[in-house]
Amino acid sequence: MKLRTRIPFIVLLVALIAGAVALGDVAVPQRVTQSASVTPGVPASLTRGEVRSAAWYCPMAAASAAIPASDAITIANTTNTIVDVEVSGIARGRTVGRQTIGIPGNSSSVVTVGEMGTLRDFAFTVEAFGAGIVVEHEASLGTVEATTPCATEPSTTWYFAAGTTRKNMHETVAIMNPFGQSASVDVTMYTPEGSLRPRQFQALEIAARSRVFVDANAGSDQRDVVAVSVTARADRRVVAELMLAGVGDQAGSPMSLQVGVPSLAGHWHIPDIDARNGIAHQLVVLNPNDTPITVAVQTLATGTAVVDQRNIAVQPNSVATLEVPTRALRGSSRASVKNDVSVLASGANNEMFAIGVLHVANHTVRQLTGVSVAGAMSASATSWSFAVDQTELLDRATLSIENASDQTATVEIRADGASV
Repeated sequence: MKLRTRIPFIVLLVALIAGAVALGDVAVPQRVTQSASVTPGVPASLTRGEVRSAAWYCPMAAASAAIPASDAITIANTTNTIVDVEVSGIARGRTVGRQTIGIPGNSSSVVTVGEMGTLRDFAFTVEAFGAGIVVEHEASLGTVEATTPCATEPSTTWYFAAGTTRKNMHETVAIMNPFGQSASVDVTMYTPEGSLRPRQFQALEIAARSRVFVDANAGSDQRDVVAVSVTARADRRVVAELMLAGVGDQAGSPMSLQVGVPSLAGHWHIPDIDARNGIAHQLVVLNPNDTPITVAVQTLATGTAVVDQRNIAVQPNSVATLEVPTRALRGSSRASVKNDVSVLASGANNEMFAIGVLHVANHTVRQLTGVSVAGAMSASATSWSFAVDQTELLDRATLSIENASDQTATVEIRADGASV
């Protein structure tokens, strides 16, 4: 196997911020030891402590015939010692490839889809025999790239609050079943007008050790905003990831990958929204409940107190949108040069919901409207890791850290590599 070595970008939050870290068991197949040191629902949080092994699940939503993207996973080792990992490809009820790799300390390796087999409809499982490993899915289509953390646990339900099936935008959800028993799932789509349950997406069978695609456009086409939930029957557990890419006239516009969130929450944080001209940000709130909810949204410019606060009402089983008021924040003397914005959303009376962002921007060359999606975070963590290429780190990588607590947080940021 040919492996490309990369430099992981490591962030350590020394002081606990935004409340206590939520602890939960990592549900993993086969011989993996469960651990209570991963924060559920928080992408890129690290396994710490005495852990014999932990698993990561990568549904690989970009590997479809409609979007012929180049796919790979990046496995970063943030410890000082070598960690062995086992990478397996699963498809059509069987393992289509398996490799054991030793990842040196403070480095990372890239495994491409082509190295594991010829089938395009397979997913990855990564079992790490030790702590400090983080796994990301990356895809490229021409000069367009996208990344998302793989999931650290399967779940009975997955939510994608933000999405679109507008003209020339293609949205796909990959659903992965890494276990030895088949699973049956129901897919629900949510619009501002209410929910839809396309017949072809109900009781959808996901065979053991398999992955299937759900074409969101086939279920609800030509929608400016659409959210998706995936619910497994009979307490089965699956993993889901979303891909959004431009096709036709929109080919070459931003591509997005996003692992779903496995649960609803009463508070959500979006630490980084770009307030520059030409980019509009629509906050999307998903209410999959049978009663209406009201969500309070606070917008903060970097380094300032709250600069905008408003309430948004969301009807049952639907989504509602709110444009983030970035225009009012531009030129703020206290904001950073890039004019980053942070958003905090909370439900009254501990209402449970999901949240995401639609980024709508003009294409820099052809003046086309490109759309990308981003998720939110419902919990804080004390350690984060991002597998970032050294060139990206030096030239264009940006890190945003939000401290939503009322106390100062001390953080250590470390980028490993001889030339950094």
